[in-house]
Amino acid sequence: MDASLYDEFNRLEGEFWWFVGRRRIVISLLKRSLTQRERPSILDVGCGTGFNLTALQEVGDTYGVENSPDALRYLEKRGLRSRVVVAALPYLSLPRQYNAITCLDVLEHVREDNEALGSLFRCLRPGGLLLITVPAYQWLWSEHDAVNHHVRRYSKSELQGKVLRAGFKIERLTYFNTFLFPLAIIFRIWRKVTRAPESDFKYRWGILERIFAAVFSSESRLLSLGLNFPFGLSLVCVARRP
Repeated sequence: MDASLYDEFNRLEGEFWWFVGRRRIVISLLKRSLTQRERPSILDVGCGTGFNLTALQEVGDTYGVENSPDALRYLEKRGLRSRVVVAALPYLSLPRQYNAITCLDVLEHVREDNEALGSLFRCLRPGGLLLITVPAYQWLWSEHDAVNHHVRRYSKSELQGKVLRAGFKIERLTYFNTFLFPLAIIFRIWRKVTRAPESDFKYRWGILERIFAAVFSSESRLLSLGLNFPFGLSLVCVARRP
């Protein structure tokens, strides 16, 4: 991605409603799915500026994979560089295997996503957990996707088929970011009409952001109870290596 996007992510990840909500959902699902007694090793693939490496320590011992020099500079500033391997999907080969891998809105950037999923499979210990989030619905493609260098958005059936072909057993596959879906559709239509070229992250909503974060985050409670959503702006897949 462009250097300016890493600058933007570093500035927003701690407080922007979308990052806050996704983080709470990911942590909730990991806690539900990781049941081993020992503290699990968690690899965050495409860890960016490292905010999630710190947040996920609530669940286990975190490590990262990143290859962008711009992101690596932020990782150095945060004191996380020693825990990060310089590498990238789709062809990822690491000297050890992990209890869990997170791949959070990364797969949509990778043209060879089948090969990427195969690499993630090999980096997991037998019985290890994979948690992926991706943007949903190709018909929702917008300038946000182009600016952020996405290759595709996923349908549920497409993601399911690719994860299964990589050798995983799927434990959970559901849409999320559902409660704000109607507002997002209106926003995307407005953006197409006005031909606004910026990333969605450029828009700041003031006090509404706290409301958006609370509404989005509230989905974590329902997901932790086992409820699946029939539609949403994103997909989350929890799968396990046999």
